[in-house]
Amino acid sequence: MLVVFAVMPGFAAIASADTPPAYFAVNLFSLNPPGTGYPSASSQFQFWNQSVAAGQAFGNISYTAYPGETNQTSHAALWTAAGVQDLNPSGFAGSVGIATNGTQQVGWGYTGSISSSGQQAMLWTGTAASAMNLTPVSLGFSNSTAYATDGIHQVGGGYGPNIPDHALLWTGTPDSAVDLNPTNPALSAFTRSAAYGVWGGKQVGAGISETTEHAMLWSGNADSAVDLNPANYKDSYAMGIIGAQQVGSGHDLNGINHPLLWTGSADSAVDLLPTQLPGVSQGEAVATNGIQQVGYVTGSFGVHAFVWSGTAQSAVDLQALLPATQFTYSYATSIDLLGNIYGYAGAGPGSLEAVEWTPNPAALPEPATLALCAIGGLVLIQARRP
Repeated sequence: MLVVFAVMPGFAAIASADTPPAYFAVNLFSLNPPGTGYPSASSQFQFWNQSVAAGQAFGNISYTAYPGETNQTSHAALWTAAGVQDLNPSGFAGSVGIATNGTQQVGWGYTGSISSSGQQAMLWTGTAASAMNLTPVSLGFSNSTAYATDGIHQVGGGYGPNIPDHALLWTGTPDSAVDLNPTNPALSAFTRSAAYGVWGGKQVGAGISETTEHAMLWSGNADSAVDLNPANYKDSYAMGIIGAQQVGSGHDLNGINHPLLWTGSADSAVDLLPTQLPGVSQGEAVATNGIQQVGYVTGSFGVHAFVWSGTAQSAVDLQALLPATQFTYSYATSIDLLGNIYGYAGAGPGSLEAVEWTPNPAALPEPATLALCAIGGLVLIQARRP
């Protein structure tokens, strides 16, 4: 049963009695582990990788070991209001769920133990039987991982005996793989790369050199790589993309992580860290719908889900919309083209809930430009980087 929480507009500005709340917060379903069929009470929705979007959550259940095994094991798992499904592919010792867009799920499977190599990028469409191994063996890759999907394209990375880590793009099959590692001579220092977000013909991620990593933007091939790292930042990476916007984060010269917004170039970077709010220290933006951006901010208050509308000053603390007695932290992982925000919140292991923050039309009139974005599809989903 859905529960609509009492709402407040965030600690950026407290509403008066005459001011409507910016969002309604809805408790979608519990992310607690299944009660039967798993060997130990330590089974749980993992905190280091998960994605909530379009009424479903994708992550993995981890436990000490199956009876007779000695290695830690994890299984990719899909949660909905109807319950949880184990998506571990047949023939794989374990698997990890990273991201969902509501119709497709991506992550990887382990051919050996979770502590060994043998990672194989996986694409699912809601069941264990649907699992497809995306590793492009024909291109010389023996291992791969998938980090994001837009429902048609998938992105991630891979490596092989003669290939270091390279960003990869797929359209549903291993033979469709495109190696995105930058080939522009100006980017020759980036011998390794990974792609973390995709939308239509654009991809984002990071190029990795011996000393740093820089956020990257691609347009479907290696030659198209654009370095997004802003001036005066040690490093950066991009996690989400829709339309003309890209989001991610970067470390400044003092090592502080800032949520960042780009529109196609390093010079376009906008720092979204809401330092005007009390107690803020760091943050990350993980997804955009082309108009707004979502992610989380950390500080003296803990970890809170946030939404922005293009500037640091526009920040809204979504945690403030949740009952303080029930939730002590939250993360936003996706935002759809109507402005609905999905994420999760909890107070510790065993109390995790999938949450949706729905805009209140009375407080947030629909932007006139939103309809222009709707032709692209439903939603871009990003998980936090493993």
